[in-house]
Parts: sequence; C-alpha cells; structure tokens
Amino acid sequence: GREVTEFKQVREDPVFSNGDALSLWVLCAAIVLVLAVPSSRSWSVPSLGLFVVLSAVRGLTKVELVKEESLTVIDGLGVQLQTTFLSGKEKSLFVDAEKIEEVVVNEGILAADIIF
Repeated sequence: GREVTEFKQVREDPVFSNGDALSLWVLCAAIVLVLAVPSSRSWSVPSLGLFVVLSAVRGLTKVELVKEESLTVIDGLGVQLQTTFLSGKEKSLFVDAEKIEEVVVNEGILAADIIF
C-alpha cells in the first residue's frame, strides 16, 4: 500500500463579527423607522435601499470565505488539494507526482504574543 498523509486547516474564528451584528440591528431599526414614521420616507427609503445593497454585498463576500482546506499527500501518486467554502461549495485539485518538481514549505505568522 501507499502511505497517505493529510494536513488540514479549519477556520476557527467566528464568521460574523460584532460589526455584522451592529449592521443587522441598524438595518432593523431603519426598517421600523420607515414603517413607523411616514414623514421620514422621503429621505430614508433611498438610504435604506443603499444600506440593504451594501449589506447584501458584504453577505455575499462572506459566503466565499474558506471554511476548511486540506492537503492529502499520497506517496508515489500525487497530492490532492481540497477547499471547502462557507457556502458548502467544494473545490478539488489533484496534482500528479510526476508533475511535482520541488516542494517549498512556506509558513507565516499572523499574530504572536511574547510572554516573559
């Protein structure tokens, strides 16, 4: 048999931030204002429409965030890269071992704390 090794990275931070919660609250308050105060409709309906469009764009960008990435190395056969998005969409790529010339390990540090 062939040796198979899998490396997996899973998103652990929350998808929706406090800013997202605040935006949702402001949107609800704006809708209530438009419905409750008829005199505010002349200026608030266009503003509300713009806010809804911007919120929808922000939501759509979050759908394409990566939820999980995995790299599976199959000795002598190749490497499979798999990405799972928050929307549930999956993308896979297999690279044959014959096409791999060199392997470069590239590590990055996003945040670090030094404690003495």
